[in-house]
Amino acid sequence: FMPNPPGSTGFGERLAGEIQGEWGGRVFKEVMAGVDHLLATSPWLDGDRMVAGSASYGGYFMNWLITQTNRFKAVFTHASIWNFVSMTGASIISHYMLADASNRSPWEDFAAFNKYSPHYHAAKTKTPTYVSHGGQDAGVPDGQGMELYWTLQRLGVESRFIYFPDEGHHVLKPANSRVFYKEMLDWFAAHLK
Repeated sequence: FMPNPPGSTGFGERLAGEIQGEWGGRVFKEVMAGVDHLLATSPWLDGDRMVAGSASYGGYFMNWLITQTNRFKAVFTHASIWNFVSMTGASIISHYMLADASNRSPWEDFAAFNKYSPHYHAAKTKTPTYVSHGGQDAGVPDGQGMELYWTLQRLGVESRFIYFPDEGHHVLKPANSRVFYKEMLDWFAAHLK
């Protein structure tokens, strides 16, 4: 299932802009409604054996997903935002977090920053999660992946971390890409037995 919810670019600038201020809420509802629709109309699908994976905003969405539902057997998240507050001080795309808080700093409006920041909802997390990150990612610094992994470990959630020190936001080098996809597929296979 490859949805095209608000925030994606598949239907132009207007839809892409609808993510602002709604990073997790509306998108989560729409994606999960799509999952429920598929399960209700496709009897060959097994709702007890679902996994999910994505990168960039999709990786953020995986992080949001694990804090909002335990319906998935495993998740794989790459180049993903975990903590809006620490992201604001370390990223070249911090303007997205600031815009969601009406351009106020985190200390001026923690509620706005934390509303859709997965780290703020971490206590609910139980889904086995594989975290992947590139060491040269200026958009989503590697500290985001490390914070996520550390949190999962502290919560006792089954988790793994793979680090590509020579990759940026995307895993592009052929040898690294091969490792990336093998790790993801092996993670899913291990949780779908």
